[in-house]
Amino acid sequence: MKGRFKKGKKGGKQGGGNGTWKPPLGKGPGATVSGSPGPKAKAKRKGKPTGTRKCKFGANCQDLRKNTPGSCSFEHTEEEKEAARKDIRAKPPPHNVPCFNAFAAKSGMNFGEITKKLNSQSLADTASKKSVTGETALALYRKDLRKVSKGTKDVKILQERPGRRIHFGGGTKESLRRVSVPFLLIEEHPENGVEYSWREAVFDVVKGDIMMLFGKDTLAAHRLVPDCEDDVLLDKNNGLRKVLNSTSEPMTGLIGLDMLGLQKQ
Repeated sequence: MKGRFKKGKKGGKQGGGNGTWKPPLGKGPGATVSGSPGPKAKAKRKGKPTGTRKCKFGANCQDLRKNTPGSCSFEHTEEEKEAARKDIRAKPPPHNVPCFNAFAAKSGMNFGEITKKLNSQSLADTASKKSVTGETALALYRKDLRKVSKGTKDVKILQERPGRRIHFGGGTKESLRRVSVPFLLIEEHPENGVEYSWREAVFDVVKGDIMMLFGKDTLAAHRLVPDCEDDVLLDKNNGLRKVLNSTSEPMTGLIGLDMLGLQKQ
């Protein structure tokens, strides 16, 4: 028996010429046929598909028609949501005002993602006493503002650390500064057809990914009135003219004001 497993010696039990172990040939547990591949590795299980699930009821979803914020937690197309709004408007008052939250019906998005997609749009927010914006949204807006105005207009700092705290649903944020922001108003004109005018709005700037919120103070200062039926802003200065660069913002369900007129009308 001595020397049968000596390194390098041929003919040893399950031993190769260089002393390495080789699987046994022929029949029996663990045996392989010469030249055949070894056992296949187990395939990895595919993970669950990511993304928001679409509502299987589509345009017939009764959860949307319950008309409460966050009625349906699944994704709906704009056509499906508009069909639900149409059915709700057909009901007798005061139950004929659509108030389900379009944003709640499309989960998986955070403020940062929405802010980047809004570009130059602000949101008319009558629940906000003062106009407010996050640092990220303001930086993106300034970049577009310089392009549109060809460098003639920019954001001006009015006050650093004003000592104001802005209240949100999840808590409060300290105002870092107050700034004056130029924006463009595009309106219907009875004689000229369309009228363009530059205006100024004062915003409090806070940390984080808060989008630009056009608050009650700014709406009042420019005499802009939300028309919640048609999802537009109206200008009271000249007989309730329609603001052409205001429209329904689909990600949030609020009235958006394209402050630089970059979006398609």
